[in-house]
Amino acid sequence: MLFRSAHGGNAQPTEWTLTARPDKTTEPPAPALSGVTGTPEVTDVAVPPGVPYTLAESGPPGYAMESLSCVISGTHDAIPLRSDTLTPDVGQDITCTFTNVESAPTPTPTPTWKPRPSPWPHPSPWPHRSHW
Repeated sequence: MLFRSAHGGNAQPTEWTLTARPDKTTEPPAPALSGVTGTPEVTDVAVPPGVPYTLAESGPPGYAMESLSCVISGTHDAIPLRSDTLTPDVGQDITCTFTNVESAPTPTPTPTWKPRPSPWPHPSPWPHRSHW
């Protein structure tokens, strides 16, 4: 399995930690994978076929995962995912790509002008004239 993180903005792919956790009911237990993009912990790692792996990532704030896709390495042949779960078959060399986009910043609220109450109980008499 190979995991790769692609994104927009200024963050680097090495700022994400990628994980693949096997189904907890697998006997014997399958290895969990966790590491930074391109490291041996998540690159060219053999996993047992037929074991469902839940794929996830964690990274810098200000980014949102746009998509996750897996293909047979070196091709465009898609490997189906159920939600974020991959179940590899025998002999598959798989590349999974997390695509992240920079999130739009949260706008700062603009203060709203609120009129202050007049110190007089009634509106100002001006320009009204009193006749004596």
